[in-house]
Amino acid sequence: MSSPNHPAADEALSDDDDECIKVLTMAHQSVKHSQRLAPSHRSDFSFDTARRTVHRQGSLILPETGERVHIQSYIREHPSFDDETTLLISNHTTYGTQPPVSTNRNLFPGTTVFLRRIAALVVSEKFRAVMKCALTYLLASLAVYYQPLSDFIGHTDSKHVVATVAVYFHPYRTRGSMYQSLIFVSVSIAFSFAVSFSCGLLAAYCYTHGQDELSYVVDLVCSSAALGVISFWKQKISKPTFNTACSLASISIISTVIREGSLHAGAIPVEKLKSTFGIVCLGTCLSCAVCFLIWPTSAVDNLRASLNESCNLMSSLLSNVSHKFLVGENINLKDAVMLYSRMKLNIASLNASLEEAQYELYVSGREGEYGVFKKLVSSTTALVRLLDGLRGSAEMQWMLLQAYRSHQENPESDSSTLDSFVDETLSRSQSFFNAQDVNDVPQEDPIDPYKLFDVFVFHLGPSLKSFIFTIKAILKRIPFELGPDSPVTETLNYQHSLASAIDLFNEKQQLAIQQLYKQQIFSSMEQNIDLAVGQEEVAASCGNFSSVLKEFANELKRFLECLEEYGDLKDQTQTRTFNWLKFWNRSPLESRKGIAYNHPTNERNLNSALTKLTRISRPVASKTWNYRLWDSLRLLKRVDIQLAFRVGIGAFCISIFAFLEPTRQIFTQWRGEWALVIYSIMMNKSTGGTSMTVKWRFLGTFMGAYGACLVWYMSGGHPYALALVGAAIAVPSFYIIIYWKANNAFGRFILLTYNLTALYSYSMTMKDDEDGNEGGDNPIVGEIAFHRFVAVALGVCWALIMANFVLPNSARSRLKRGLAILWLRMGVIWNSDPLSYSYDPETMLTYLVGIRDQQGVRGIMNELESLLKQAPMEYRLKGNFPEATYSSLLKSTTKILDSFQNLSTIIELDRVLTPNEEYVVRYTAGERKELQHRIFLILYMVASAVKLGFPIPSKPASIDHAKDRMLTKLHEVRHRLDLVLQNEDYVLLYSYVLVTSNIVEELDIILELVLELYGSVSESALELM
Repeated sequence: MSSPNHPAADEALSDDDDECIKVLTMAHQSVKHSQRLAPSHRSDFSFDTARRTVHRQGSLILPETGERVHIQSYIREHPSFDDETTLLISNHTTYGTQPPVSTNRNLFPGTTVFLRRIAALVVSEKFRAVMKCALTYLLASLAVYYQPLSDFIGHTDSKHVVATVAVYFHPYRTRGSMYQSLIFVSVSIAFSFAVSFSCGLLAAYCYTHGQDELSYVVDLVCSSAALGVISFWKQKISKPTFNTACSLASISIISTVIREGSLHAGAIPVEKLKSTFGIVCLGTCLSCAVCFLIWPTSAVDNLRASLNESCNLMSSLLSNVSHKFLVGENINLKDAVMLYSRMKLNIASLNASLEEAQYELYVSGREGEYGVFKKLVSSTTALVRLLDGLRGSAEMQWMLLQAYRSHQENPESDSSTLDSFVDETLSRSQSFFNAQDVNDVPQEDPIDPYKLFDVFVFHLGPSLKSFIFTIKAILKRIPFELGPDSPVTETLNYQHSLASAIDLFNEKQQLAIQQLYKQQIFSSMEQNIDLAVGQEEVAASCGNFSSVLKEFANELKRFLECLEEYGDLKDQTQTRTFNWLKFWNRSPLESRKGIAYNHPTNERNLNSALTKLTRISRPVASKTWNYRLWDSLRLLKRVDIQLAFRVGIGAFCISIFAFLEPTRQIFTQWRGEWALVIYSIMMNKSTGGTSMTVKWRFLGTFMGAYGACLVWYMSGGHPYALALVGAAIAVPSFYIIIYWKANNAFGRFILLTYNLTALYSYSMTMKDDEDGNEGGDNPIVGEIAFHRFVAVALGVCWALIMANFVLPNSARSRLKRGLAILWLRMGVIWNSDPLSYSYDPETMLTYLVGIRDQQGVRGIMNELESLLKQAPMEYRLKGNFPEATYSSLLKSTTKILDSFQNLSTIIELDRVLTPNEEYVVRYTAGERKELQHRIFLILYMVASAVKLGFPIPSKPASIDHAKDRMLTKLHEVRHRLDLVLQNEDYVLLYSYVLVTSNIVEELDIILELVLELYGSVSESALELM
């Protein structure tokens, strides 16, 4: 596209100016006439009303055929573009037609309604989910209640663990999730068996050689270390299925090493290992059978359904954002916010379904499909990020328009950049966009930059809406139009149609941007700085919106190509390859291709950027032996390592009572092993995380124990009554487990305590008792329930003591430290210049480096979100934790990270810099460096304030002036005569300006929140205690 200084551009657009003058003159007269006819509504007319009544001729590409048709487009106030079909294509529906009235009369309307509700309940997803789990629990409880099955398991008092396994690995999951669970169960059982057998072998060797105390020490140390290792990996991997597998491994180690080792130190617990293995296998097989046979759920189907939902949501979001941009409405209204929230949830669902589908596809030998699905999910994520970029343009437009309106209401205020260049000539062109024909454009170019938005809408509005119509029509028909089970939609015609629509939009975009640059305010160099800044902000908002929309279409085209690849893969006759099992055919891992990975510049990490920033390096002389020792011990500062030590030490302190002669009987009678199990399972990295489930664990344990006693005494211990009532209790419990968003472990606490009371008591009546305690073959159920509750209470109390006094890790302190580190890293990342580039002599091209360390800061943010939930659970003398303030801080920080990601997406689409783009980036390098450094200083300041607990200065470093100088420099490069620049050459700077504006806006919010947290400097803060 030609710049305003290009002669060809001026010559091409000279005739169009005369036509536009006539259009706008007629529109102005029409508005005046309507005001005279309706004087009562004259005060309601505004500039916004004028810009919402644009009538223009345009063209669109029909997605099905690729045919180009001419339409009349209306840009008017409407909540969305959902009426585009009726505006662009005739609708043959006859309104007002009444449906035929049925002559059949229902004699029992109440019964019909009741039956319909029952039928709707039976087919509902929630009913099926809960019933599957309750059925599995009922079948698992038969391992205790049904005599033949109980005899098949053998003589052990741990048969209730079959139901425990069914609770932990419930069948309401996809086949892929169940495959993942089976892998984790296998790993956990293999680990626990290896520890138990090796520990038992070594302890038995010591015992048979007269070293009784040494054998006890072996059991104590090995079991405690193993529990610490389990806790470490539990926090490290942090997956729900892996967490439950870790709980199962802890139960197995405690029952075989601690319990059996204290009672039978001279023998290897082979029989216990065999019975435990059979119990776990039976529980998992029952859960798998129900999962695979009764209302099975496929992760691939869920993934396809999520992709369908993604396309529908993107269609709605595109309509919403584009409409609000065209009519100048606030993008942050409730409808748009809800759509973006649903989109984020959908992306999370996509990633979860993709992970589960990987297991499903690999087991069935269709790993090729997984590769295509991974591309589709990646492309969907990129499309959503581009929609965020469109949203950023609309937000900036709304911010500028609001600044102008506030200046109109209070001309003396100086609240925004636009205030400095608002001109009194605005009143002469309020009817600028009441146009009926392009032949009536006024002779006089608009002077006020505020009008540039409307120039953009006038020239690009029809083609923009037509372009969006084509994109929306394609999105609504892909990827699986008839549902997740249907074949993939044929996309070849859509690809051709989209390519034609992109070409048509490029043509219209060039004309619109040329006309925008042709305005008098762009062609003059004799302007003040404020006016130039406002012009560039407007140009950035408009240019970025059209450019990002075009990139959205290009990414959608890649999405369609992936769909075509998936369709070709499904059409192949031999789709099951199992190549992942053919290890003998695997080639050595190829180096990752692409400039994003192997370019030398990308090897610079966060540490190198920080070293460059501080210009300080540690002298070699300081690295003495004691320094190296200190550096090696830094590993012990990691919270997951500290958690492993904390769990191991606490487990040792509890387990020792099982081996001491005076306390062994008490430990066995009061079920100390279950106190140890509870302690090991509930320990968390932070004090708040450990305290989160205390209330619900006490309540669930009490309800489960009391319910088991009540059922036992009412039924007289009858097995069928116990089984049916247990299944009935499982229904609400599994509903809590599956559908409660918070504290869903409450349902598991109820069921597990019921297992430990009712099922264990009945197994004792079947001569399965191993220690003769609590009544033996005639169980005292009340005593059993009381012992279970006391054991759980002791385990919880001991966990709280260890979390608070042994290597304590406060969630509140870690949240503050994490925020400070995150802000510092973000400052370093931004200060290292996201538009930095390097020259590759091999390809003789210049490449953008991009934004580094995004994965690292996202990992910190995820942990901070977890810590925010845990921090209010910690007691403090100062009062309640300011959860709302910290939640707002994380929200603003997340928005800044999203802005980073949006700019990174634009860069990753094409890392190669053209000579013109390199010229623009290099020309503005000094001003960008100053702006980046000021942003870094703000982030450094708030990080220091949170870290030290000190208030921030009342007047922090200003960013506005640095941003204005950068925009002025961009305005200057636009008027250089030694190089002809096009709009595409400014796209990177447009995105950079928008991201910077978003960062500045969120930093203002963060500064206010930090000021709210720490206020002014108190006298105690200045004292050296």
